[in-house]
Amino acid sequence: MASTLEMSYAELVIRVGDFLGLGRDATAWSTDDGNRVDGYIESGYRSFLYPQNVGKQYAHEWKFLHPMDSVTMITSTALTGTLTFTDESTAVTGSGTLFTTELSVGDTVKLDDNDTWYTVASITSATALVLKTEFDGTTASGDGSSGPEYRYTMDADFTGIEGAMTYFPGDGFKGPLQVGEGQIRAMRQSSANVASGRPTHFAIRWLEATGEATHRAELIFYPTPNDTYVLNFPKQMIPNALSATYTTPLGGAVHSETVLELCLRAAELGLDDERGIHHQTAMELLETSIAHDRRLTSPSTLGYNGDRSGYVTASRIVDPVTVYGDAP
Repeated sequence: MASTLEMSYAELVIRVGDFLGLGRDATAWSTDDGNRVDGYIESGYRSFLYPQNVGKQYAHEWKFLHPMDSVTMITSTALTGTLTFTDESTAVTGSGTLFTTELSVGDTVKLDDNDTWYTVASITSATALVLKTEFDGTTASGDGSSGPEYRYTMDADFTGIEGAMTYFPGDGFKGPLQVGEGQIRAMRQSSANVASGRPTHFAIRWLEATGEATHRAELIFYPTPNDTYVLNFPKQMIPNALSATYTTPLGGAVHSETVLELCLRAAELGLDDERGIHHQTAMELLETSIAHDRRLTSPSTLGYNGDRSGYVTASRIVDPVTVYGDAP
């Protein structure tokens, strides 16, 4: 259950609007006034999420921006329509298929009644593709599948991985090593048949984007997974702007006053382009919030002290150091 002490977007709107002299009834504001308040809230929230030049620290990365995420390996995905494979031919035709959207060069395909996977060399149209090697089997038509999948498109808030990637607890496998995406491509092209097994390497690469939709990244693995492995990792994420939909600032109640003061600071700077009382208060609260975040996630011990030199009993307590009989 969310804390009742958490600052909400609606309260930020009222507090910033009141500071600007607009009153506390947001329904009475003009559209321009509402947009101006939202602009100051966005600016203040960005200053909180990505603090710069605070005290002696030039930047801080909040631990709550690195939540745990996971990806589950896909061994096969059903393809739309009916596929026809021809004996001793690399040509595959389809009826009602969507090869151009459901497949890419380098993917593997098969007829569901045949256990052999074939690599896609090229895609001519939504109903025609070419295999890298000839189909070895009786000419047949039927349902088809793609996979196993080595590429996984990430959520829109994904910007990277912070730390190690590990297999599901109890699997007993060492997590895959991150390498450059070019290295994954080089390993995949090193043999006619793409290797399959438990992934030992992975890379992050960005998909092509035009700016018309959220730019997304994908994870690619080598070798191609041969089972439904689960991989866990702390991701780097980018949050949404506060709004009537995303109503609660990240970080919880402990940082609520910091977020509020940073929004008021943005409004203060917007009014007369000068730093005032809210700037000073915001910087002090931000330093406190950063200290709390670091303390919250810092280990309480550096590890086991094998020789027990850190273990104190009554017999080990010694007299304090004194200077001419007085304790310093």
